[in-house]
Amino acid sequence: MSCGAVHDAAVAASPRAVNIGVAFRGLSVAEASAAGLGERTAVLVTRVGSGGVAAAAGLRSGDIVLAVGGRPINDASDLEQVVLALTPGSALALQVWREGRAVELNLSLPQAAP
Repeated sequence: MSCGAVHDAAVAASPRAVNIGVAFRGLSVAEASAAGLGERTAVLVTRVGSGGVAAAAGLRSGDIVLAVGGRPINDASDLEQVVLALTPGSALALQVWREGRAVELNLSLPQAAP
């Protein structure tokens, strides 16, 4: 099963887009099962840029994103849609799988410069 392309959440396609400093890709059912998640799909964080809001929130490479704002994340396009909808000043609760357990993180975006 293909996991798809790596998505870079340093999106700058529109003036309101924000850079959270993370790259991610879909996680196959087999990879999820090996991580202890059973037969579900999710999203693997492949890179976290130093100094970005994702790093400040405590997100790490290797984390598996399970939910954002209480909404389950099943594939990379789910997470990409959430990231594209972010605006400066917004905040999100992230649930990630790390080292065999669920971890809650809070990601806060800075306000836009005047």
